[in-house]
Amino acid sequence: MKDVLYLVSYCLLGRNCRYDGGNAEDGSVIKFLRGKRYIPLCPEELGGLSTPRIPCEIKDGRVINMNGCDITEEFQLGAKKAFEKVKRFIEDNEKESTAPQLNTNDISVKRKICAIMKSKSPSCGKGTVYDGGFTGRLICGNGVFTEYLQRNVTKLGPNCQLEVLTEDELKQRLSEDGVKI
Repeated sequence: MKDVLYLVSYCLLGRNCRYDGGNAEDGSVIKFLRGKRYIPLCPEELGGLSTPRIPCEIKDGRVINMNGCDITEEFQLGAKKAFEKVKRFIEDNEKESTAPQLNTNDISVKRKICAIMKSKSPSCGKGTVYDGGFTGRLICGNGVFTEYLQRNVTKLGPNCQLEVLTEDELKQRLSEDGVKI
């Protein structure tokens, strides 16, 4: 995955930004990202939520905390701010580049972005999230940021190619490719 911009859930890098004040540090993710361009993101903190915070889950398309409060707006704001951070990084990187600019109207030119997201998170989850009952039950769906990123990826460039992986999917892929992590 050369010349790829990686987006990564900040908690996977050891930042204490999870709801419980802890992190989900993953040495395999950290090792994989060495020497690569990446942007660490915590959409929940970017949305103004404190750390620690009351646990949240997605129920009927809304983000509800364990006390029953709907905090969907904060999650949506965080998703938008995280996306804007990525967009600014890309724009600034293109301005500062001394290499000849690529013709972004050329359909063969692709900007490759790989998001490595924390599984099951109400912000970053991909494929499955907790169901809103706070019982540990999973349902099909994406976190708010993952969904926002997938819906808006074309705003990052006309030929942008996005892949979203959970930390477990990244490790599985590397294992299949024979990469020791």
